Amino acid sequence: MLWVLICLCQGAYAQRYEDKVYFSSIHTVLLYNMNEEQSFPVIGLNSSEKLLLAFDDLSDDTKNLYYTIEHCTADWNSSGLIQNQYLDGFADNPIIDYKFSFNTFQRYTHYEISFPNEQVSLLLSGNYVIKVFADNDHDRLVLTRRFMVIDNRLGIDVSFNRSPVINDRNKKQKLDFIINYGDVRINNPFDEIKVMVLQNYRWDNALYNTRPSFVRASQLEYNHVDANIFDGGNEFRRFDMRSVRFLTERVVKIDEDKTGYQVYIQEDRSRKSDRFITDIDMNGNFYIRRREGNNPSLDADYFTANFRLNMNGYSALGDYYVIGKFNDWIRCR
Repeated sequence: MLWVLICLCQGAYAQRYEDKVYFSSIHTVLLYNMNEEQSFPVIGLNSSEKLLLAFDDLSDDTKNLYYTIEHCTADWNSSGLIQNQYLDGFADNPIIDYKFSFNTFQRYTHYEISFPNEQVSLLLSGNYVIKVFADNDHDRLVLTRRFMVIDNRLGIDVSFNRSPVINDRNKKQKLDFIINYGDVRINNPFDEIKVMVLQNYRWDNALYNTRPSFVRASQLEYNHVDANIFDGGNEFRRFDMRSVRFLTERVVKIDEDKTGYQVYIQEDRSRKSDRFITDIDMNGNFYIRRREGNNPSLDADYFTANFRLNMNGYSALGDYYVIGKFNDWIRCR
């Protein structure tokens, strides 16, 4: 699935703010629209929608945490706007909703923030970043997460096709689209319209197309031959770790030692020569669940997952990584 976002904003693309964790004790950072768990963090301007930011702190101490929200440009830099231009409420707010884990091997503190709320609301559409910091000190950043507030003023027609390059037709996908801007005033579409194309809500391989291929009355067409092309990829390899008492899907062994749970995942192999089979998965996403508990935010445990990939020897294709939303799509060997 490809997800498309159209922004009317200024600036060249050179990402600055990222989804990043600065404290090693912080894990399982989630930010999503509360209408749908694990959805992309976007809400409508002046709507009743709320975002939920949740994360765990695995350290032994309870931190004094605050958060602030900053308006950003198209390239995820600070927009430079004064806070009262885009925020109604307090600039900095303490995180008061936190609870301790219950009946878990790994102890942790679970924090949550839902916003907009009584302390802060958003006045403008656009790109934003929420920043969590410790001890009311903005220099002690704990984490940053990007989100968006949208004002639907444009229409879009999208088509998905195979790559026009013959050698890539069976392994790459191309996205073409037309922006219908109606009576919205656009003086210079080549500079004023910035387009971000995300594949399955991923930022690590996002594409930025700032120039349409054709400009017509009330329409901008994006169909360059070499633009907005993604690798097709395979279905993700999933496993189920909702229980430490039973071997669930693709789990072959669970050990417990003084450091915690060691979970061994069924050995994988290359699927390069296999025919493609559609398998309903979560496109690298994950959900927090526990079969033996009542509140997975507090009684789900942490574990070390051990993966094996049988390649029958060294492959010249390159290195192999385990990536997904669980690690913000950062390539980990």
